[in-house]
Amino acid sequence: MQKKDLQSKSMINLPVILLRGIVLFPNMKLSFDIGRKKSLSALNQAINTDQTVFIVSQKNVIEDDPNIEDLYDIGVVAKVKQVVNQPGNRVHLLVEGKSRAKLCYLTQQDPFITANVLPMEQCNAKPLTSEEKAAVRTLKSILNQYIQLSPNFSPSLISEISLMSCPSDIADCLAANILENYEDRQAILSIKEPLKRIEKLILLLLDELEVLSIEEKLNIKLINDMEQNKREFYLREQIRVISEELGL
Repeated sequence: MQKKDLQSKSMINLPVILLRGIVLFPNMKLSFDIGRKKSLSALNQAINTDQTVFIVSQKNVIEDDPNIEDLYDIGVVAKVKQVVNQPGNRVHLLVEGKSRAKLCYLTQQDPFITANVLPMEQCNAKPLTSEEKAAVRTLKSILNQYIQLSPNFSPSLISEISLMSCPSDIADCLAANILENYEDRQAILSIKEPLKRIEKLILLLLDELEVLSIEEKLNIKLINDMEQNKREFYLREQIRVISEELGL
């Protein structure tokens, strides 16, 4: 059987919920609000079947009715975990990512979007290659530097990462919790090979480290300048008081 035929047999058809400015990763939970009619209809379809949806982010966050060209080609097959109705015909949704999946083509656009997607292989139990071991060590070393410059880094996240051995899971967890730019998160999500994902994350974290280092230097300079201004003000006040007492 040809590869194309195998892919066709592996594809699944799912209702689609679109994200704007946020990214879901496999093995992680994400809560967000939806209000567009197509997304609400897609959610209802999932609830009435097996609670499975395909979650994918838009390239253009202001587009209300995007076509396939407006969507990233990698998203996540997810399970709906909780639905809370909100005022104004909106719904607060909690989903759990299951696996990466490639968006092959849309099969329906009204009254909601459905798509044929191809789930991608998840992390397996095979031993790490030497390259993967080296990349993970490098990443964790950079992470230690990042933690020192970022005091708000969650201790629970550190514990969670320390228990992970799969490069794919480590990269996804860090990307979801550290990277602020959703396009950077999507870049990590879109990389199929775990080693390349780790390497990309290393580059992004090095950029973050440089920014944090500059911020720290600026903060130290501001504090020093403030202290210097306080000292100068105190000295001027002392001189003024002494001058008044001496009648100068």
